[in-house]
Amino acid sequence: MELRDYQVDILGQLTSATTDDIVQLDTGAGKTPIQAALADWSQYTLLVAHRNILIQQISEKLAAFGLEHDTISTEHTRRMCMLEHKKHGGNYIKRGHKTRLVASMQSIVSAIRYNRLTIDTDLPWLIVIDEAHHAIPDNMWGQLRTLFPNSRIIGFTATPARMDGESLHVDKGGLFNRLVQAKQLEGNSASILIERGYLSPFKVFAARTSYNVAERMTADEIDRKAEHDAKLEAMGEYVDTGQRRVFSNKKDGLDWESGVLELMGDPVEEYKRHSPGKRAILMAPAIKNAELFAKEFRAAGIPAACINSTQSHTEIARLLDAFRTGRCLVLANVDMVGEGFDLPACDTLIIATRTASFPRYRQWCGRVLRVDPSKEFATIIDLTGMCALHGMPDDAVKWDLLNPPRAPQSPRHVPCNDCGLFFKFKLENCPQCGWENSWLRGSDGFSPGSYQFEIRLIDQSYRGFVLRERQTAKNAEIMKTVMQRPYDGFGGDLVGRTLNRLSVWFPEALRDAGISVADINKFIASPDARSRSFWISNFSAKDLNSLEKALKVYKKWLKSQ
Repeated sequence: MELRDYQVDILGQLTSATTDDIVQLDTGAGKTPIQAALADWSQYTLLVAHRNILIQQISEKLAAFGLEHDTISTEHTRRMCMLEHKKHGGNYIKRGHKTRLVASMQSIVSAIRYNRLTIDTDLPWLIVIDEAHHAIPDNMWGQLRTLFPNSRIIGFTATPARMDGESLHVDKGGLFNRLVQAKQLEGNSASILIERGYLSPFKVFAARTSYNVAERMTADEIDRKAEHDAKLEAMGEYVDTGQRRVFSNKKDGLDWESGVLELMGDPVEEYKRHSPGKRAILMAPAIKNAELFAKEFRAAGIPAACINSTQSHTEIARLLDAFRTGRCLVLANVDMVGEGFDLPACDTLIIATRTASFPRYRQWCGRVLRVDPSKEFATIIDLTGMCALHGMPDDAVKWDLLNPPRAPQSPRHVPCNDCGLFFKFKLENCPQCGWENSWLRGSDGFSPGSYQFEIRLIDQSYRGFVLRERQTAKNAEIMKTVMQRPYDGFGGDLVGRTLNRLSVWFPEALRDAGISVADINKFIASPDARSRSFWISNFSAKDLNSLEKALKVYKKWLKSQ
């Protein structure tokens, strides 16, 4: 098993300590190889996921590294793992294996409830928790510490904070003592991983216009829809304001205060515009909404499905397989594939819901940042303003286990008013379509276009810095091409008039002699150009027409600098 340098660094930090650690490593950067190395290093290892759907994924990764193990799961899940192992040339499930196990928290809880847990819980187990931001003592994860009293717990996550933004540190009610990060990725891990080719580059698009479903419907269709909407509204599913599609489902506990969601764009049209024919996952606010989205994609001739927690394991496996093989192009879901889902060929993320949780947003983005030979770049289509709120997927984040960050300090990207691409605030033009960056011209509060983004979100000190930097660059370009006006303020007496004539003649003489405008401007901007003593000591009135004297003085001046 060959690990990358940062994986070796993390492994070394873990194996040289005895604390309960949580590892921060971006989605797609390779947490599983480290977990497999730990499973090979430790005498007793229990690898735990927060959902049954991920047992198969972890088991397959262990098989890839040739590690025998068993699962704490249903027989159906165990057989599905064995099928996945065939791609690695054999079966790595060994029934009754007592020292290396893969399980979900649900399967462990179930085994405890029905007295089916057959392993010795007093042994010094190394418990490796995937997606460890779920692990807090107040929920079922807290039973691990009680059930395995002599264990050491190591968690892995891209976002070491609870989904509500609270700390996972043991001093604040969490399970972990220490945050572990790779020294090679310090500063901005996501950007470094993209530069090194371990994560995919990406493009983020804001929706262009408001979504009015009535625009493409006939009168009869509108009448039928009105009757249908009345039924759905009574159920609390969605209503159409006539301006924007509004999804509402207060019964399902959506994670924003109003219970109402506005979509800035038609998901189907935005997909067709930015990612036609690509595999996409769509984040929806509720199951009924996800089903409606999938239906609209199918009506447009785009294979789509909804995956949700009410489906059987067999149905979920069937839909995921269809998505993996490309028979299904759009997978709408509610918190089913928002984290831990491993499909590198997935190109596109469509955000059709909202979240106040910065960690959850980063988890969503991580679903499409895995590299794949078929993927030139990942595409994120933001229909709800989440990218403006939470920043870009590669924004630098200073993770702190005790005091987790809630969001980047201020946005550094803005949406193009023409094509919708988010680009760096300091750029003069959109790199995709060439639109002039009017965000730099606008006054405070100026918000061109129909995007859910306001210029006041930008840190005004940063904006001022960008504007000054921009002006400095323009001034530097001017200094290369336009000769500046010489200083001629030496007075109106006889000497002063002579010095004024010299100071105007001297730059012109240098230009005639072939000296570059940029070099002449350096002299004009120097203190010597304004110094009476410089001109008196180097020239007399008779030198006004002497090109040779002008060059001689200029060369002498250059040597003095």
